[in-house]
Amino acid sequence: MLPPASDGYTAWVFCLRRPSTTTLERYLLDCESRELNVPGLNVASLEAPPPGFVSDTYGGVLGSGRDAYEAAVEALESFAMYPSPWTWVHARPGPLEVGSVYVGVVRGFGLYTLLPGRVLEVFDGSDPMRRRGFTFGTLAGHVEQGAERFEVHRSSETDEVRYGARAVSRPTPLVRLGKPFARRLQLRFQRESTEAMRAHVQRAGALGRQGQGRSHSSDGRGA
Repeated sequence: MLPPASDGYTAWVFCLRRPSTTTLERYLLDCESRELNVPGLNVASLEAPPPGFVSDTYGGVLGSGRDAYEAAVEALESFAMYPSPWTWVHARPGPLEVGSVYVGVVRGFGLYTLLPGRVLEVFDGSDPMRRRGFTFGTLAGHVEQGAERFEVHRSSETDEVRYGARAVSRPTPLVRLGKPFARRLQLRFQRESTEAMRAHVQRAGALGRQGQGRSHSSDGRGA
């Protein structure tokens, strides 16, 4: 791990090698007491970004019906929207709650960057859109400043299941020096995140069909 860089408010952490679970757990524990790195940022900022922040919206259709919806929820809760193998998440076991902290890891340009965030809101599926998901804000130690919402919802009219994400962000001073490269990683994440969610739902559907086939075959043999 490289020594943390600092701008007086934020400490960034980079690793030359893939960080171990022990390293990530220790870092997560340290981040639990940290504040958001944008004072005053809240979930409303996603709809009305503060001056200087870039807004991004992305996502797509994952399938339709109850099975696709349940698979999409499972994917979101397991952070499948972080495309592997170049990104992943280290978090405490169990469901996310408001206040939960987790650490995203991104490998790019020869370094692993640790990106801490805190959950600001959680959707439990009880609203009219049957949304499930959460919004997180960046903590001190994140190379970006902002918030991002990940959600899946199932249309009551068409039964269509969609994955959606909305983010507002601006680079911290260090990242401004390499803004074009950081932006390239952001756009790659957005593209591959949707692909990763869709692949998870499709795999779940294939496994479900295989299970049904085995069940039908077994019934036939028993007749």
